Amino acid sequence: MLDQLGQTVLSLTHTLPLEWYALIASFLEEVIAPIPSSAVLLSIGSIAAVQELTIIALIPLLLISTLGKTLGAIIIYYCASTFGTVLVTKYGKFFGTSPASIETFGARLNSSRYKYLTLVSLRALPIFPSAVLSIGCGILKIRFQTFVFTTVVGTLVRDAIFIYVGFTGTSWLSALTDQSTHLESIGLSLTAIGLIAGVGFLLYKKLQSQS
Repeated sequence: MLDQLGQTVLSLTHTLPLEWYALIASFLEEVIAPIPSSAVLLSIGSIAAVQELTIIALIPLLLISTLGKTLGAIIIYYCASTFGTVLVTKYGKFFGTSPASIETFGARLNSSRYKYLTLVSLRALPIFPSAVLSIGCGILKIRFQTFVFTTVVGTLVRDAIFIYVGFTGTSWLSALTDQSTHLESIGLSLTAIGLIAGVGFLLYKKLQSQS
């Protein structure tokens, strides 16, 4: 199923101009997290090389792909912010938390002097799942301006790496990005397992305290 989704997105290269493909595919790979970002971005660089574009021509493609990914991240941010609050309000008491405690923790992050460096670094890191960061920022109510700025800057760095690798076809860099794709998938899986384990542990502690 997920493989088919990825192949469907990549098949857009046959029907769309490269600029539109960069925008739409980058948006979709951010919103549909299991689609590997590296595959989309490498394909943008590879197609640019086949079309014999200059390396300067990669800059508009980089900006377009960053725009698509940022728009997708904003949607995830707002969904996480809205539904996260609803879920914590409704079920937080079972886990000993509340919207107020989440907002307090988020406020500490918002006032941290290292927030820009931390968020940009995580967003730029090829092996860190971008959607997970967007969800976390939404739930913790990271300021929207901070979120957008760090998303744009971090995504520019991340996308530039992958597009350049796809454009140049450098073998050792391609091997490195393949590894980052596997690590990103592992990161998503570990995040899901961690969330399930965390919820299970909190439920267990809650049942223990009631008994």
